[in-house]
Amino acid sequence: MDTQDVQGEIIENEKLGLGGNTVLVGSGILYHDGKFLLVKPKNHSYWFFVGGLYDVSGETVEDLIKREYKEELGIMVEVVCPIYNRVDTSPESKLKRLVIHYLVKKVGDEDIKCIDNNDHADIEKFRWVNLDEVRDLPTAAKTREIMEKALKIIKDEVWKS
Repeated sequence: MDTQDVQGEIIENEKLGLGGNTVLVGSGILYHDGKFLLVKPKNHSYWFFVGGLYDVSGETVEDLIKREYKEELGIMVEVVCPIYNRVDTSPESKLKRLVIHYLVKKVGDEDIKCIDNNDHADIEKFRWVNLDEVRDLPTAAKTREIMEKALKIIKDEVWKS
């Protein structure tokens, strides 16, 4: 199942007023000076990449990621390329989450800051980590693997400053 299929399914279900069993999540992997940006929201005990649920009809995954960075950290990012897709299934329900990870670059000179949107999912903290440092943090599934895949893309000269 690819991104377009899931987006199409979600949009069609919205039009028909039906609930779907697949949700789309976009995640932006920000890399700078040998480190990756991880965030910890108020409602989680672990760290992960900036991202969010597809909840705006007609929005692309790339737009979703840009929106999340602006809303949560006050910065603009450019979506560079896809890194990794995975499907998570919830043991409690039949809900599937297609999580799409993209490599992103910061654009502009705004400082990163945690923005309080009066939401339980607001970002409480952020930090820059390398591969060694991430071992000592409680993180979302596949965080280190995603970082390794991103580094491979960066080292293969797809990444240009």
